Amino acid sequence: MVQRLLGFGIWYQLTGIVPAILNGWVPLVVGRMEGKDAVGLVNWAFALASVPLAMSSVLNRVAYPAYSRMQQDVEALAEYLRTSIRRISAVLLVVVPFGVIALPFLIPVLFGARWTPAIPLVQWFMLEGAMQAVHGLLNSQQYASGHARERVYVLIGSSSLRFGLGALAVMHWGIVGIGVTATAITLTELYLSAWLVARRSPHLAGLEFQVLEPFLTVGALLALAVGLSRLATGQHGVLVQALVGTGALAVLVLVRERSRHGLSLVGELRAVVAHVRGRRTSS
Repeated sequence: MVQRLLGFGIWYQLTGIVPAILNGWVPLVVGRMEGKDAVGLVNWAFALASVPLAMSSVLNRVAYPAYSRMQQDVEALAEYLRTSIRRISAVLLVVVPFGVIALPFLIPVLFGARWTPAIPLVQWFMLEGAMQAVHGLLNSQQYASGHARERVYVLIGSSSLRFGLGALAVMHWGIVGIGVTATAITLTELYLSAWLVARRSPHLAGLEFQVLEPFLTVGALLALAVGLSRLATGQHGVLVQALVGTGALAVLVLVRERSRHGLSLVGELRAVVAHVRGRRTSS
């Protein structure tokens, strides 16, 4: 009995152990290539960008027991999972991109000019954190359905890639390379986890598109808005660039909303507000 329980539970424990072991390369590689100051910048950037992950932690505590109770009702579970992903994606994709645009102005003002070299890294980590918040919901469903082993396999592969590609990126791009590779690998993880979850239920067909589409489209619009702001403002200060970038992104997002393809951010935000108001009224 003990052996059977250990064999079942070890996969849940490994989801925390494997990343802790394989992701320990950052201070070693960065310290060797860029120096100890760069290690401090990386750690500071990650801590500052971890706000979406804090939200993810709270959501996972609620999602796991909810998904566990609904395992026998596959249709209701599928709808609940889709709704959870849509709503958290909408909230994050409204808040995070505008935060990314504002960081070059806010960080020197709030923390001092010495943290300016970490700005691009914080921006990439914020985007990755938004993806990981959604990824956490998919992981909760994997755990609740008893398929933690699949999560471990994905973790081993992604953590190995983070080490190999991350080291190469640091060599070529400096510490910013960590953010670029981490974001790209997390996006790949998000797709794989959505595919693994969706293939077990016909009610989750197309989940991969629903999960990735908003991040890809809004991410592309964010890159376009940042590019336009820099072209339009030239040598003007970061405050002007932030204001122009924010306006450009708002217009681009509204154009996306009018196209009615993929996730409607405004529609989901209205649904979230209506849900909160309904809960307050009932209580």
